[in-house]
Parts: sequence; structure tokens; C-alpha cells
Amino acid sequence: MATNNIAGKSFCITGTLRHSRKQYVNFIKEHGGRFVREVSGKVDYVLRGECCGEKEDKADELGIPFISESEFYTLAGVAGLC
Repeated sequence: MATNNIAGKSFCITGTLRHSRKQYVNFIKEHGGRFVREVSGKVDYVLRGECCGEKEDKADELGIPFISESEFYTLAGVAGLC
């Protein structure tokens, strides 16, 4: 069984991803994580797609780690979203 490292973590999403934002938000919540709309010091990870904007700048300024979609899947212990 895969390890779920999403539980208890907070995520903000920026940029264009392969799946809809709603799919990621639902996945995060279903696996015990928290989705937040704005970047702040309380965010654990920023899930970054292509064409990012101000959220990327703010996360970089705060030192919040960025993760790609593939890194998100690895963190979640899954091969991808269904």
C-alpha cells in the first residue's frame, strides 16, 4: 500500500495543470489535506503548473517549496489522478 503524505498538509495551487483545479482540490481534501486559495506562511507546498503568476512570487518570497504534478503524485503515493 502506498504512503499518503498529504494528510495534515496545506496546499496552494498555481498555474495550469493537466487536470482541473477542482480535481486536485477534491483529491487533497479526500486524503486529509487542506487546500488554501492564498499563499501564506501556513502553506506547506505550492503545487505549481505552467504559466504561474503572483502566487509563485509570494511563495518564493516566503520560502515555501514548490512541487510539480509528478512530485505531488509521489507525495500522495499514487500514480496519478483518476
